[in-house]
Amino acid sequence: MHHLHIALNVQDLGLSVEFYSAIFNTRPDKRTGSYARFTLENPALVLALNLKAKVRSGERVPHFGFRLEPDGTFSGIHERLLERGLLRKREQGVLCCHAVQNKLWVRDPDGNNWEFYEVLQDLTPQEAAGDGRRGCC
Repeated sequence: MHHLHIALNVQDLGLSVEFYSAIFNTRPDKRTGSYARFTLENPALVLALNLKAKVRSGERVPHFGFRLEPDGTFSGIHERLLERGLLRKREQGVLCCHAVQNKLWVRDPDGNNWEFYEVLQDLTPQEAAGDGRRGCC
């Protein structure tokens, strides 16, 4: 199943985790000192919370996206975005959100960033810290 992905910058990660845990009636499936992720099946949503010391207006939602299953969908979307001249950036094998991912980035007419991504390898926080790759949303 594909999941809608929303990344939010938050000033108090603990407070935000408690809030969304109450809303979704579940705990995050991944949590570090500066990051928490809720992966829900109903609704199909991946909510990423990124700790940011000071969040200014316009920085609360850095991007929206779709997490894709590794079933070939990524390649089809890549071709479609290229054909229509919408692809802004393609990333392969980047470390982001404690996982190795392939990503496609577009920007809507209002300037909102959208990503389509597939997870190649989900890492523990310790594995991610030891990985030399950098780059994230």
